[in-house]
Amino acid sequence: RQIGQYMNLSFQRPAARISGAPLHPEASIEISLNRESYGASVPGDETLWTLPAADWSTYARGGRLEVWLRLASVGEALAIDPAGSALSGRRLGFSLRVVEPAGRASEPASMPPVTVCTPPEPPSASHPEVMEDGIRVAWGAGVARTPSSRLDIYRAGINDSLPESPIAT
Repeated sequence: RQIGQYMNLSFQRPAARISGAPLHPEASIEISLNRESYGASVPGDETLWTLPAADWSTYARGGRLEVWLRLASVGEALAIDPAGSALSGRRLGFSLRVVEPAGRASEPASMPPVTVCTPPEPPSASHPEVMEDGIRVAWGAGVARTPSSRLDIYRAGINDSLPESPIAT
């Protein structure tokens, strides 16, 4: 699914081989764009991203893994558009496979393709308000982007200083 400037790939966390034997601790997941995503002139699917098993907990959401790919990264990987805007209207399909040392690999599993849409402009005129049980943030509809139009979100306790970098942008 697409959320703003990102594609979200959500899939069951691999746990074992079909035989029931555990995966090798150095296994990895390879993520590829399906051939139809970038044209038949490219011979076969191409692995674009690899997730080592040691990093899977970073992507864990319950029994699933969620991987977020920036549309700009997909555009760069396809060598068609570093900004990702040329992807609008294009159907992107992804395949996953588990690879273990010594070349052992699962069959690729395809994810349903998603048609990329032009994301809405970021919100404008944000107004944070301290509430008894937290903070409420209200904002206006997005306006055409300028280099400085962005909303950064920081998290800090009442007695903590503001961190150097935002938790989200």
